[in-house]
Amino acid sequence: MENIIYLKKGAVYFYAAFMDESCKIPNIQTWVYLGSHPEDGHTFKSTCGEEKQFCFPNGITSNVLDHTALSKWLLEAHSPKRAGMEYVYKAI
Repeated sequence: MENIIYLKKGAVYFYAAFMDESCKIPNIQTWVYLGSHPEDGHTFKSTCGEEKQFCFPNGITSNVLDHTALSKWLLEAHSPKRAGMEYVYKAI
């Protein structure tokens, strides 16, 4: 079964990763989806500190999660040898 994350312009998403190889220090950033553009692909804006934009011209290949997926991600047993869950992203 596919894990689908629907991307809605102006909605909040989370970038989730770890700061260490042993996966003990999570780093979760809050982003706002700006939309999909032909030259930049999917574009997000950071909500903290200086506003940075993050673009995914070749599709999203990292942990950009909605609220539901973030909740699941936080409950997972994390291991540096285990790849993250894969999602299909669809702009709506």
